[in-house]
Amino acid sequence: MKKIFCLFILGLMFMNLTPQEDKKKETQEKEKIPYSLASAHAYNSMSLIIGDTDLVCSYFITSGVSEEIRVIGAQEMDLGRISYSKYDELFINKGAQDGIKEGEKYSLIGKGRNIRHPFTGKKLGYYYVRKFRATVTAVFEKKSVITLGEGCFPAYIGDIVVPFEKGEEIKKQLMPYDRVRLPDSPVVGRVILSNIFMDINRDNSGPECYISIDIGNAFVSIGDYVVFCKYFKNRDLPKLIIGSGVVINAQNTSSTVRILDSSNPVEIGAYVYLLPETGEKRIGADEAVPTVDATGDTGPRPIGEGEDSFEFSVLFDINEKTPDPKYMTELKKIKEFIDPRSRYVVILRGYSCSIGGLEYNLKLSQERVENIKNILVNELNINKDFIETYYYGEKNPPFDNTSEETRRKNRSVNVQVIGKK
Repeated sequence: MKKIFCLFILGLMFMNLTPQEDKKKETQEKEKIPYSLASAHAYNSMSLIIGDTDLVCSYFITSGVSEEIRVIGAQEMDLGRISYSKYDELFINKGAQDGIKEGEKYSLIGKGRNIRHPFTGKKLGYYYVRKFRATVTAVFEKKSVITLGEGCFPAYIGDIVVPFEKGEEIKKQLMPYDRVRLPDSPVVGRVILSNIFMDINRDNSGPECYISIDIGNAFVSIGDYVVFCKYFKNRDLPKLIIGSGVVINAQNTSSTVRILDSSNPVEIGAYVYLLPETGEKRIGADEAVPTVDATGDTGPRPIGEGEDSFEFSVLFDINEKTPDPKYMTELKKIKEFIDPRSRYVVILRGYSCSIGGLEYNLKLSQERVENIKNILVNELNINKDFIETYYYGEKNPPFDNTSEETRRKNRSVNVQVIGKK
């Protein structure tokens, strides 16, 4: 009996020790995992750099927005209310005869003053603030009722109503930057408005504030990173980087930026540098818009072992952005070239001549590249993920611009195709 009891006690002790040994073994196995692998998830994690608040509650500057549809009344206006918020019902001046339909989505925006560049005096456009999303909940012949949804700022009688455009939330890796050394960027601008709401300005702004810069959508795209730089009156002192930001809206003459971080207040007049991309792709976007010659691209890509390639140029008439149909024969050769290959890349580089403004030419070269890309994707069924696009405007032209003959050659998109069987 004593033997049985002793065996029973030993069994219990063994059962208690086994989990501890397993746990110890599991800990030892974990300790064998390389640090680089254990931390890879944190290193590669994506951050939401443009969220719903940026899409609903920010502002933009543009030359004009359609003002055909406006708020003309509210159910509680007779009670003395002058401002309205979520779930309130407002009347607009359009109805069934104007094509308004129940369930349609709209955005409510407020119009502010005309904005001028603080240093050049140039007119930039009107200030518009996004206030609410709204849904049409009742339709009459000449009038309709909208119900306010998500929003941030009070709505008023007279506010403008425009069709709702769903913005894109963007996730990217946070862009690292050197707080001492300025980025090597050809795109430099200045802060022209600081944390403005309608007609109220602040002298400076900090993290999570919205500001405006004088760089338009020909140079920057939504989701691009910028850094802010302070110049000292003593020009012998180095320029000081004081913070970073992300572009949340880009218009023709200016862009809206949300400040991500700052060591000093970001004041009107601070210089803005576009940070070059490092290859991270935007989540939810069809394609990241290429940056302005900030990719380190230096020309035709070298051919590796076992690879084959060919290239040609598509020429454009002055101010023209649609390729001549005669180039379809060359473009179709791309499809014939890549079909039997396991790996390939199509590289498009757009240029312009020197006639016209710098910003106009940059935008023109971008449109030329995008039009050719659309042909490759939509007509020739080439996977867009294997197409790289760059555009330079009149910067770094393949030929000099001293004569009409060479300028004509610069109105082009260079096409380079590389593949490996």
